[in-house]
Amino acid sequence: MSTFGIDKPLLSEILTDIGTGRIQLPDFQRDWIWDDYRIRSLLASVAQAFPIGAVLTLAVDGKNSLTRLVEGVNGANVVESPNTLILDGQQRLTALFQTLKSECGVYTLNAKRKRVTRYYYLDIEKCLSDEVDREKAVLSCRDNRRVQRVCGEVIDLDSDEMEYENSIFPVNKIFDSDDWGDKYKDYWRGDSSKRELFNTFNREVIGCFKQYNLPIIHLREDTPREAVCLIFGKLNTRGVTLTVFELLTASFAIDNFQLREDWDKRFKRLKKESVLENLDSTDFLRALTLLSTDANPKITTANCTRRSILQLKAADYQKWADITEDGFIKAAEFLRKEKIFRAIDVPYQTQLTTLAATLASVNISYESALNDEESTKEELLKAYRAKTDEDQKIHHWYWCGVFGEMYAGAVNARITKDFSEVISWLREETGLPSTVREANFQSNKLLEVQTRRSAVYKGTIALLIRNGCLDFLTGSSIENKVSSDSDIDIHHIFPKDWCKRKGIESNIFNSIVNKTVLSRATNQSIGGQAPSKYLPKIRGANIDEAKMGEILTSHLIFPDFLRIDNFAGFFKVRKEALLNAIEKAMGKKIIREPDIFDIDALLKGSEAQN
Repeated sequence: MSTFGIDKPLLSEILTDIGTGRIQLPDFQRDWIWDDYRIRSLLASVAQAFPIGAVLTLAVDGKNSLTRLVEGVNGANVVESPNTLILDGQQRLTALFQTLKSECGVYTLNAKRKRVTRYYYLDIEKCLSDEVDREKAVLSCRDNRRVQRVCGEVIDLDSDEMEYENSIFPVNKIFDSDDWGDKYKDYWRGDSSKRELFNTFNREVIGCFKQYNLPIIHLREDTPREAVCLIFGKLNTRGVTLTVFELLTASFAIDNFQLREDWDKRFKRLKKESVLENLDSTDFLRALTLLSTDANPKITTANCTRRSILQLKAADYQKWADITEDGFIKAAEFLRKEKIFRAIDVPYQTQLTTLAATLASVNISYESALNDEESTKEELLKAYRAKTDEDQKIHHWYWCGVFGEMYAGAVNARITKDFSEVISWLREETGLPSTVREANFQSNKLLEVQTRRSAVYKGTIALLIRNGCLDFLTGSSIENKVSSDSDIDIHHIFPKDWCKRKGIESNIFNSIVNKTVLSRATNQSIGGQAPSKYLPKIRGANIDEAKMGEILTSHLIFPDFLRIDNFAGFFKVRKEALLNAIEKAMGKKIIREPDIFDIDALLKGSEAQN
């Protein structure tokens, strides 16, 4: 049996039902986003009786659905509960309602994607000319009511008389054109050609709008919601692809649950942790789906595929949302321990999802074992060990993921695999997770890492802060500054201007080996000077040479090389120091590769230029 019907009502009837609230939008629909060009093109199509595509609607019981009015509808005019929702056609119907029915203008987007109000008109003579493209006969203007004709002439339409004088018809008078037409004819009482012009325009153009039939595909109220979501998602791929969050919002709306509103409240709480400021709804849903599927006895393996997320019910979300939120808070606490304080410094946003789900799962297992009176001694011990081993094991797993660049691709598969394997590892049910086993850091990778977009770059900086690096100028801890001071950033140790003068290649002096965490004030004091020049200059009254040596060492810099401006010697020793720090974080040995450039030749070249 068919779940849909097809009808072709008049456009005027549809717009009337929109204005009274009989036809509305589901709450999950995107906002109105059309620009001026699209609106004019749509009006030109209807003015010529061209097809503009079918509209898809869903029959509903207005009392049990989350809906909102089409943008531009005056709430004071709404007198009916919705019995029809627009699934596909929102942009077209909103454009037509606002242009044809609203006295307040049309809310649209300008070239800079900012919201503005525009008014639309039809140039009567151009509409009837065979030599003018109909789109060029559709005019628009801002609040100043100044429109520009095809010929470039600018007209002020700040009064009805100016509309009559220039034969410019306001689009929002189309369904009430008789009064405007009578006044237009009165204005041109002595000119029969003008009266005939309007009669032709009324018949050939306005008539197209009044007699326009719009095909509508109606889905019945008993259509399965999974089918509604699937259809909605496929139809909307013709515009901007819908996210999994938007599709799930559609699904939950049918259950009368406002996912967007709930997420907005949670994100407001979560982003208080600065490291979570870039967390998005998809990250949250992935973690939640991992926890939900892991607890479902009907599902053999926890996962967070797009399909699995879309299979969530509103009840599943409500059950796991608080637990997931707590998992992300615990993830933020973990990252702080690892000296990652800001969202911009998180190596892999996607790895944060695995981390949050894992910490939430460990906490659930531990609390469940404690609260379950039937838990055996072995179960309690296993839960306790998982909890106590959590920090060290997750520390190694996390940094293997970062420096092994394990989250650089195939994200869903990696998240799913890591979640299951790390949980089993913590419970001592299995051995090392594949991320720990397979992670491999090539020692020359440090030479390729030059910008903060790289996960290895961000990870290396975090390790420097873990090492307790101190501010060059004051000798105080950088850690306290980086979490609160926007003036703290990554700068060159041997200034790039100095390196250029010495003939050192940019791919070498721009690598992470020659960078560290410095304040803006320190970097400005350094300028483009040689280290032997800037070190005495930036050394404050309370910092003697021994203290400066301690400061440099805290950045894994061997002081003697800086004091004699030996870039090659500094570079070689610091590269090894950074590799040792990475090795310690990953908990596994790094194989040293031959240098990709001759460090001794660089040393001689640098000495020759000094």
